[in-house]
Amino acid sequence: MSRRPSRRRAGGLLLTALIAAGCGTAPAPSGVTPSAGASGSPGTSSPAATPEPTTHEVAFDWGKADVVDAPPGDATETTPPYINPGSLGHPQAYQGGQADLLDVALTSVGLVAVGYDDRAVTAGAWLSTDPRQWRRIAAFPASDGSQAVAVAGGPAGVVAVGASGDHAAAWSSTDGRSWSAAPDGPDFHGSTQLRMTGVASSPAGYVAVGYMGSLAGPIEARFWWSPDGRSWRLATLDGPPAGTRAAAVEAVPGGGFVAVGATGDARTADGSAAWTSPDGRTWTRVAGQAALRQGVMRKLTAAGGLGLVAVGNSADRTRAVAWRSTDGTDWTVAPDAPSLDNFGLGIEMHDVAWDGMRLVAVGHRLFGTQYPTGVVWVSTDATTWDRATESAALSQGKVDGVAAVGGGFAAVGTFGAPDAAIPTVWLSPP
Repeated sequence: MSRRPSRRRAGGLLLTALIAAGCGTAPAPSGVTPSAGASGSPGTSSPAATPEPTTHEVAFDWGKADVVDAPPGDATETTPPYINPGSLGHPQAYQGGQADLLDVALTSVGLVAVGYDDRAVTAGAWLSTDPRQWRRIAAFPASDGSQAVAVAGGPAGVVAVGASGDHAAAWSSTDGRSWSAAPDGPDFHGSTQLRMTGVASSPAGYVAVGYMGSLAGPIEARFWWSPDGRSWRLATLDGPPAGTRAAAVEAVPGGGFVAVGATGDARTADGSAAWTSPDGRTWTRVAGQAALRQGVMRKLTAAGGLGLVAVGNSADRTRAVAWRSTDGTDWTVAPDAPSLDNFGLGIEMHDVAWDGMRLVAVGHRLFGTQYPTGVVWVSTDATTWDRATESAALSQGKVDGVAAVGGGFAAVGTFGAPDAAIPTVWLSPP
């Protein structure tokens, strides 16, 4: 009689799968059942006597990683709530040991997540060679007022990008444990705040995207390229960058890159923008089209035969939105559906991953105006998006990033908002 693997044994099996997967495509996750009766979806139909539900759901179980190191917290260095000016009593404004995890990538050295320490607002990285155990890099070379918001593996190692003060910033590592900061050269400065928001790699090197602009006012998209993740140069944009910000970038199989982002200003986004590049050094903005006005793109991924898939939300953040393109120039938007809405309250898709068979998108919905719960969507065609069943592990979670890994998925974010920001990793299967 076969025995179920112990928890330690299961972790070893997942680690073996992770190493075998490297930076390639991971196998399909277990425990995922296509929705019953969804038009065009595989699976067993519901019995004829059972009414078809308004919102299709798929079984998709999640659990939290056992250990996710938090930044150190010293009670002697913190100020009690309601005494610290401007804290409004929120622990994350005065208490140590809290951090936001914003992105995650499967690399040749393991899973790498990036984010920042909430108290000092200091960029940080976390490394995992067993998805249930995540170690914070204690000596990450960042100063107060910095954030790492995106990460990617590539030919010269792992690269993270973000901002430090008013300047763009990048960090690189060959092993995920020892990191160095890219030189703060002139291409990281602007007339106002400049930040990197997305990064991707190809055999030729790395590409980063972002924008210039303060927290309120005009914005301009920016693009960079690097052969090694350490020395960076501004790329050339064909056409005016004003009124746009680039949020994410993806390498296109066969060559080239596609970037997506938003239009509007730093405070209010009113639509999406997309750009293409043959080499990461010169970029062209995609002509405006109706699909790009249907919402704000946040992230994208290459999804095999489906092409490129981008996710985001409506401009008022009350509807999750997904797009598809075969080449990054012509985009179609997925039809609205109950699974993408939240009864007029906030709901957003933050990231999407492809495991070779299906797309998994993550984000959150709001109860009222500030209490989040993590949400997961699944699609096999980038057109029909089924909501995953509610998972207790995602309650009070704000899920920002997801990656396919060795038989499942790893998602990162925080738990406990709005009063706390506990760095959290979710795994499926748990």
